[in-house]
Amino acid sequence: MMANVNLFSTIALGTVTLKNRTVVAPMTRVSATEDGDVTDRIVAYYEEFARGGWGLVETEATYIDAEYSQCRSRQPGMATATHRDAWRRVVDAVHAHGAAIFMQLQHAGALAEARRYRSDTVAPSAVAPRGSKPLPTPRELTQGEIATIQESFGRAAVRAVEAGFDGVELHGTNGYLIDQFLTDYTNLRTDQYGGSTSNRIRFAWSRSRDACRSRT
Repeated sequence: MMANVNLFSTIALGTVTLKNRTVVAPMTRVSATEDGDVTDRIVAYYEEFARGGWGLVETEATYIDAEYSQCRSRQPGMATATHRDAWRRVVDAVHAHGAAIFMQLQHAGALAEARRYRSDTVAPSAVAPRGSKPLPTPRELTQGEIATIQESFGRAAVRAVEAGFDGVELHGTNGYLIDQFLTDYTNLRTDQYGGSTSNRIRFAWSRSRDACRSRT
């Protein structure tokens, strides 16, 4: 049966029906304002894919709060009502060409290169990031801070829905915060978020569940 599926046939993805099965993957852009607001350049970039006939467009990684989540300078945010309202221009432009659009939400954790809101970084454990670019050793998150970040993911998802996005995606790879919880050498915790595999996936699982609830 799968052999008869056409790339350009419609498909249901949850409650969203895509006009075809082509998807624009999230790609880092860093073309927002210093405050994380959408620019004309961002609107034109995403609209071009929709105009070209893609079924689903996914945004670049977008930070979730005005605390520790930002990764890079000029990265767009979904941390405030101002961010939400600015993104509506992108959503409207993409929808005008019949495409759907999802927002990718991100928390940088230890890999925060730009620290506009906070001078330090946080992570599951105080483990220095690996890689060619020197970054500070993060401070280990308290359980209370973990709960706050969980709430921030949920609030950012709600703002995305309010802006008109058709769905959200959580950035869970490439060494960012969710991945830091999943990875045994960056997660040395001894509480319910560390140790066993079931404990290390707890943060990612709860974030996905809450984001889905926010979307519905």
